Amino acid sequence: MASFNFHATAQDIKLISGDVSVLKGQSAISISFVYDGMDVGGFTEEIYLKQKKSEFKKAADGDKFVTQWKADFKEKDEKKFIEQFNMGMKKLKLTAEKGGDSKYSMVVKTIKIEPGFFTSSGGFSRETYINLTIDIIETANPDNVLATIKTEKVTGKSDNMVEMKDQQTRIALAYGASAAETAKLIVKLCK
Repeated sequence: MASFNFHATAQDIKLISGDVSVLKGQSAISISFVYDGMDVGGFTEEIYLKQKKSEFKKAADGDKFVTQWKADFKEKDEKKFIEQFNMGMKKLKLTAEKGGDSKYSMVVKTIKIEPGFFTSSGGFSRETYINLTIDIIETANPDNVLATIKTEKVTGKSDNMVEMKDQQTRIALAYGASAAETAKLIVKLCK
């Protein structure tokens, strides 16, 4: 089994408005993810994917990359976020679940993904990081935002070199690190 270490450099995670203490005593929170309008490596997602596709010698490989990129949000990134958030929320006995019908919901909006790159030969690498805005809302009244948490430049790293070479895995680890740090902040603010 792989070991995961979450490191963050120059990360910033803070409550920017509202009060998360409404989550005290709740056993579940619904969770959804939004990717509309996100910045990917300094480009719109559409331009980034077009550029990535052009880097492949075979068009089919470029198409495969794009298909996998889209699938990884649900299969890797969201899964890692929920897993790490739930681990961090054990102290409050609160569980996040997609499609739940809980009193409160958490909307995780991706603002930026810096895909970065990794070289194991000791050469220059660019860290992979993500910026998120996380709104806690009333499920029955989604316009009522009770709290907003912002995470910036949260990286995810592993001691496993194979994982670090894979861009999609680095992004998923960044989602996991963001979730772990968000849970830690919520637990602290709910004391």
